[in-house]
Amino acid sequence: MPKNIVVLMDGTGNDVASDATNVLRLAKMLPENENQKFVYDPGIGTEGAPTRDLVGRRLLVTTIDLGFGSGVYDNVAAGYRAIIDRYEPGDRLYLFGFSRGAYVARALAGLISKVGILERGRDNLVPYAVKIYAAPTNIGISKTFTKTFCDRSAEIRFLGIWDTVKSVFSVDLTTKRLTSVSLPRTFLNNSVAVVRHAVAIDERRRFFRPNLWSEGQSGESGTDAKQVWFAGVHSDIGGGYPIKDNALSVLPLEWMVREAMKHGLMIDETRMARVLTSVASSAAAAPHLAVMNDSLVGRWRYAEYLPKNGKLGPDGGGRTGWYLPKGEKRYIREGAYIHSSVIDRMAAGIGYAPGNLPKSYLVEE
Repeated sequence: MPKNIVVLMDGTGNDVASDATNVLRLAKMLPENENQKFVYDPGIGTEGAPTRDLVGRRLLVTTIDLGFGSGVYDNVAAGYRAIIDRYEPGDRLYLFGFSRGAYVARALAGLISKVGILERGRDNLVPYAVKIYAAPTNIGISKTFTKTFCDRSAEIRFLGIWDTVKSVFSVDLTTKRLTSVSLPRTFLNNSVAVVRHAVAIDERRRFFRPNLWSEGQSGESGTDAKQVWFAGVHSDIGGGYPIKDNALSVLPLEWMVREAMKHGLMIDETRMARVLTSVASSAAAAPHLAVMNDSLVGRWRYAEYLPKNGKLGPDGGGRTGWYLPKGEKRYIREGAYIHSSVIDRMAAGIGYAPGNLPKSYLVEE
């Protein structure tokens, strides 16, 4: 009988011993039986919420991860092996991730879309499958490899991601500059049935620029895709702050869980209520009025004075050339989805008025 296989990719350095992220909270809600199996991966390197005592080490390791992307490939391979060990034809895949773990989840979906799922017992070919996936031009090799060793009928039912940030960079040997590397099918993937992405309105760190799913592709590609913006910084969306400071994160958590349930994810509703209540009750008021954290602290602030070459906004809009980011606001396109809790927070008279909201937007309940 076909089953759900759920793969949970946490943010960098977030694990069961640290302050819980929404990925770990979701894991606590999942029943595991003959109809659903899940695997949790704690993340790559070290990131978590940017508290002052760890921010220097996190900035260093994040920069190393950005420079080489080594952890990304390792975690894609780990998630792929977990699926191979559990997969049977007809199974449905649910992939979740936060931060760089969200990018890993997107890359894992891309790998499955391009290469397929290796037959069980062929773990020795996993590095080769990842290499084929990551290479920009190897269509012939990919088809031969897939036809010989893989099942390409797998259904990626749901991709649920919290505040994806850019993950893989390389050094251009000609210009000696650090350049962004986009892995195949991480912005648009016709093999994914449903995409839900919760994004932070108020994150401003240069190393945490949002990595958005391709806009305007829902329906055209066959994918039901929706990105919704929530009040808060990176870890207000994906979790990871101490529980007393993290009540805002319950809003994108509950939204994501309910969206996944609509598409067949099995949730123990008693456990779900316990987890949601635990997070929400840490706030002195309603969750939409909870404390918003400041991620631009310590050495993260110094990083804003490193020159940046690029542009802010789509289609050539915004800044071009070299400039100092200095905590620039994220760009939100016209017509974007804004969660209703943002509207409620703005109307509550607590001084919340984000300057980067578009003139026109849709409200997501």
